[in-house]
Amino acid sequence: MEIDRTCIRQSRIAARLAADVMGTPTVLGKATGVVAVLFMVTSFALSMMAHRQPSSIMPATGTPASTAPATPTPAAPATPAPATPAPQK
Repeated sequence: MEIDRTCIRQSRIAARLAADVMGTPTVLGKATGVVAVLFMVTSFALSMMAHRQPSSIMPATGTPASTAPATPTPAAPATPAPATPAPQK
């Protein structure tokens, strides 16, 4: 029985010492904790929403894309410049 009382007394002292070392939480400390919890909840919710429907960034098509380069179309012949200059006014 004496050992149990000693352990309880020591745990109470340790709890008081830990509270003294940590001190009272500041507004900035509380805000940081709230933001951290919100971040974790949001991240968890987004990951759950992402796994509801399997999706891919690649379009689902039946035919693969051609790997051969496209043949260029021949350019139209250039129209020649007129041999005589246009009359001046």
